[in-house]
Amino acid sequence: MTKVYFLPAGADVAASVGRLMGNVTVARMPVPVWITGGPAKLGDATVVVMLGKDLAFRDLGLLIVD
Repeated sequence: MTKVYFLPAGADVAASVGRLMGNVTVARMPVPVWITGGPAKLGDATVVVMLGKDLAFRDLGLLIVD
């Protein structure tokens, strides 16, 4: 399942992204973050979208819900 993870500074942005992607789950970012290269690759990012099989094969333009 697709999820949007956030650090405290990115909470509002994560909520917006989750809504725009069709009300996907939004949660605090796990520690350590599950990305290739780990936390060092996160850089200054405060939001991470983990695209799951539920949305992975859709056209990204079709994910945006007005």
